[in-house]
Amino acid sequence: MRFLTAVLALGALTAPVLAQRPPSTSHQPPAKYDPSFYSDGSRTNPTLKALRWRLIGPFRGGRSVAVTGDPSKPLVFYFGAVNGGVWKTTNAGQSWDNITDGKTDISSVGAITVAPSDPNVIWVGTGEGKPREDLTHGTGVYRTTDGGATWKHLGLADAQQITALRVDPTNPDRAFVSSLGHAFGPNAERGVFRTTDGGTTWKKVLFVNDSTGASDVSLDVNNPRIVYAALWKFQRTPWTMDAGSGRSGLWKSTDGGDTWTELTFNPGMPKGPIGRIGVSVSPANSQRVYATIEAKDSAGAIFRSDNAGATWSRVNGDQTFAVRPYYYSAITADPTNENVVYVMNLQVHRSIDGGKTFARVRVPHGDTHQMWVDPNDGNRLINANDGGATVSLDYGRTWSSQNNQPTSQFYHVITDDQFPYRLYGAQQDNSTVSISSRSDNGVITERDWWPVAGCENAHIAIDRRNPTVTYGGCYMGALNRYDSRTGQSRDISVWLRNYDGWAVADVPQRFQWTFPIVISAHDASTMYATSQYVWRTRNEGQSWEKLSPDLTKHDPKTMRRSGGPVSGDMTGTEWYATIYAFAESRRDAKVLWTGSDDGLVHLSRDGGTTWTNVTPAAMPSFSRVTEIEPSPHDPAVAYVSATRYQLDDFAPYFWKTTDFGKTWSLITTGIPATSYSRSLREDPVRRGLLFAGTETGVFVSFNDGARWEPLQLNLPRVAVRDLRVHGNDVVIGTHGRSFWALDDISYLRQVADSVTSKKAHLFVPAPAQRFAAGGGRRGGTVGENPRVGAYFDYWLKDKPAGDVTLDVLDGAGALIKRFSSAKPGKADSTGHAAADSAAAAARAAQNIDSLSYVPIDSVPSTRAGMNRFIWDLQHPRPRLMEGAIVDDGTTSGPTAVPGAYRVRLISGADTMTRTFTVVPDPRVTTTVADYQAQFALAQLVGKQITALTESVERVQSVQAQVDDRKAKGGDLPQADEIKKSATALREKFEGVRAELYEVYTKVDQATLNYPIKLYQMWITANAQVLEGDSRPTDQHAAIVKDLSATQQVQLDALARLEANELVAFNELLRKAGLPAVYLPPRKPAM
Repeated sequence: MRFLTAVLALGALTAPVLAQRPPSTSHQPPAKYDPSFYSDGSRTNPTLKALRWRLIGPFRGGRSVAVTGDPSKPLVFYFGAVNGGVWKTTNAGQSWDNITDGKTDISSVGAITVAPSDPNVIWVGTGEGKPREDLTHGTGVYRTTDGGATWKHLGLADAQQITALRVDPTNPDRAFVSSLGHAFGPNAERGVFRTTDGGTTWKKVLFVNDSTGASDVSLDVNNPRIVYAALWKFQRTPWTMDAGSGRSGLWKSTDGGDTWTELTFNPGMPKGPIGRIGVSVSPANSQRVYATIEAKDSAGAIFRSDNAGATWSRVNGDQTFAVRPYYYSAITADPTNENVVYVMNLQVHRSIDGGKTFARVRVPHGDTHQMWVDPNDGNRLINANDGGATVSLDYGRTWSSQNNQPTSQFYHVITDDQFPYRLYGAQQDNSTVSISSRSDNGVITERDWWPVAGCENAHIAIDRRNPTVTYGGCYMGALNRYDSRTGQSRDISVWLRNYDGWAVADVPQRFQWTFPIVISAHDASTMYATSQYVWRTRNEGQSWEKLSPDLTKHDPKTMRRSGGPVSGDMTGTEWYATIYAFAESRRDAKVLWTGSDDGLVHLSRDGGTTWTNVTPAAMPSFSRVTEIEPSPHDPAVAYVSATRYQLDDFAPYFWKTTDFGKTWSLITTGIPATSYSRSLREDPVRRGLLFAGTETGVFVSFNDGARWEPLQLNLPRVAVRDLRVHGNDVVIGTHGRSFWALDDISYLRQVADSVTSKKAHLFVPAPAQRFAAGGGRRGGTVGENPRVGAYFDYWLKDKPAGDVTLDVLDGAGALIKRFSSAKPGKADSTGHAAADSAAAAARAAQNIDSLSYVPIDSVPSTRAGMNRFIWDLQHPRPRLMEGAIVDDGTTSGPTAVPGAYRVRLISGADTMTRTFTVVPDPRVTTTVADYQAQFALAQLVGKQITALTESVERVQSVQAQVDDRKAKGGDLPQADEIKKSATALREKFEGVRAELYEVYTKVDQATLNYPIKLYQMWITANAQVLEGDSRPTDQHAAIVKDLSATQQVQLDALARLEANELVAFNELLRKAGLPAVYLPPRKPAM
């Protein structure tokens, strides 16, 4: 398809075709990664840009290891998320704004610092330096010189995991970077680097070998030529990590990094193998240097030198400071007091006596990684931990919330069948989450999400018969059933759930850190879970039956203890030789698939009685099968996602079979080489429409994987661990930016070459859902509801010379509303004249080549490409009094009654009409007759408001003309008579006007002094009639009848004034030679 030609610079791509045909078995090399794709709107295919990702939430922080503050502005701080970009607060953590989204591809942040001599200069090192198994790789060093408005990439892309970044206190262009390099393999770009020209060039100043990186670097701010650096030998594999020993140690330079002296063997340093080291030289005393040192046999912990590293003493050997040193070990010396030092571990600890004793500093979340202390004020702190960033202005006594950062790291996402549907996932370093896809509160807040079964690493399964019941996993095979209605949790684990410290080879059941739990799509009483075996229960976990043999390679070399040679680390995350992926065919309950983390794919076609190894022959050894997607259209078709990043191979691996695994094709053309595979789903409506989640974002294929292109749009760069197609939406679980949704993909199911070759095309809209709470409000610390209404998607091959018109018609073809690009601007979603300028600016922004476009709801776009217009289902509002204050009520028109409607697109000579339906909120039991009754009464109310408004306008027109005639007649012989008659007439008309609306009410709550009149009563009655989806009450009808009668009295009085007093006044004017007061003929009574 021409419209699918990749616009991102992904290499030489030929145009794919729409026809569903098997992808070629010959595979093109992976495309090249292009960072500009995340910030340059011209890189996005215009066919896709009418879609926009919507942030659902939750707003609960995920892991951060990098924080800093602005020493010149006491309320300004920054943090970097490990997969969520850079964030800034200007109110000490009460709220945060991302300052890298849409400007750069920064995702994982390992280090961040504000240049002490120029706070507009901020340096960022990407790729977190806490090398967990779920980390993502960085892309180098970035810098802004304008406080985050723009960013520049400065190289060191292959350094990947940057642990620290220190800037010369007197020169913002001189900086040092420490890097671990590749976490999962040897590489040369690691160690300590220095720049003296703002990052234009770098020099590697400390390096020992390709498997030893730098875990920390510290500058003496009193003499920035003195630098301390910690080197650390580290290597991860999927099944273990080799941390420490070798050339790990501490080094020092006194000439700005030109030469180095090793301090590892100086007096007082621990003997034997050394592991990770954190180092911090005291700004208050350059002779005082603190270090956390990992050493064998509990010989490590907190060390101090009082002579600039010449000799050392172990000032504290508490095991508290030796727990999981590969993950913690950060240390920060207070800038103003040499005896105050902070150590990060499970908790924050502070010493005020030079490290001899410590007291806990209570922060909102455990597992702490970094502390920044204001160099001028030791009370100003910001801490990075597994829950995000938190600020203190009072020496750690109180801290800001971390529930205002949408940086949650989810492993998976699954949805239920409720309305609104809910998303479920497990947040790393926190709890599981069930969150509503939209909220009855208008925005998605903490009231809309809560924990369910399982813990931070869980797969979650939902009982379709009773969604209050969920099943979730946890460490080492723990599995529980949770009923949110009763709050009761029940352990239903297959086996013992605790083998801390054990090698995986020695445990009877090898459950992966995030092992599959799946409820059958064919039988809600059947649930599967996997270790190295497939297990099945048909009684909610009361008993389990083993369905398979060991379906892994179980190579002994991959089943050892993890960690070492200095410290072990057996949390279960490195348990290997497990079934990582499991799926049941939606077409055939007997077709079961498994994928192991050591590279095997198995298939059963008899419900688990027998199993066949169907691993793709070309799949590299020890690939981790992360997901299997059986086609919803054909039981013989399945898709496999696999990764090898933990073997230092970042290529994507997506495979497809059409014959139950007998043959496989690699389907990754168009996906960049570093975007390794995470998830793949096929659309249940359009066969061959595929969505892929990768480590760098989302991709789409319209031809069954033959070619892919980005579907990133406004989504920041983030690891997309899982995705689902739910109804008309695509939802994703990201590992650093919470949950997102792509609302209404209907046009993706219809788009084709035959469409995009036309000058214009109108797509068939999806059913429009009535939803009382509304949506579309963005910003703040809340998730966004989807926009409510009918989504009209239309294609314009070129920008038309004329106008574009969209007409909304009822089922019989009568016009409800017309929207035209030729109409003068009105504020989208408000209709207030005061917002015209803002609306004009918003429409001007629409013409900028954005990553994706916000849907329009007032003036149709004439932009070439795909366009989305949303009709909010509102019939025209009544004619309203300009400037009137609404004390209580609504000025809206009635909402469209459920039923059939049409939309008509007119562009030049092209006219197209499509039918669509409006459907009710499924939770509401209102009948069609009730909806119609509400609509009819609301229409009557609107007509009365319009009649009142027009009558007031007639009065005001008469008054203005009377005043004019009185002024013009001032020099005539009849002046006194005209003046007297004009004054009397004006007062009589004013008497009517004052009964119709609030003449004296100019501001809100003025009605507490000036009683409301008919206009405000109607506005209130309008709200009463329109509230909820329900039949009007008898009282509503009585109110409308009463107000109508009262209004008619005034309208009759007005008619008499026009027929009598005004006629007499006009006769007086005629005799005086003055023009008559003119009023247009009255409209017929309703």
